[in-house]
Amino acid sequence: MKARDFDRVFPEVMNAAHTIHFNLEGIDLTDYNESYRTYADAGSKDFKSAQIGYITATELRAIRDNSLWCQKTIFYKQGSQSLIQSPDIHQEICGS
Repeated sequence: MKARDFDRVFPEVMNAAHTIHFNLEGIDLTDYNESYRTYADAGSKDFKSAQIGYITATELRAIRDNSLWCQKTIFYKQGSQSLIQSPDIHQEICGS
């Protein structure tokens, strides 16, 4: 998939999902907004060559900005090490 398709595909997937699981490992929540770009900014970059942090920050920002997606997202602070939910992080990102 090309990054330019992200703005079409990502919302479709997010809207269809019953529950969203999001691994926050390696994300600095104090500056992920700095890594965020709009979907359109992705342009013709291929996801295979895009920086992982860039894509993850864009996904996280999109979830944060959509209250329905935020409500159905479970955040994991150290997702590769533990599948324990992080409700405090959910509050920080989603405000609820």
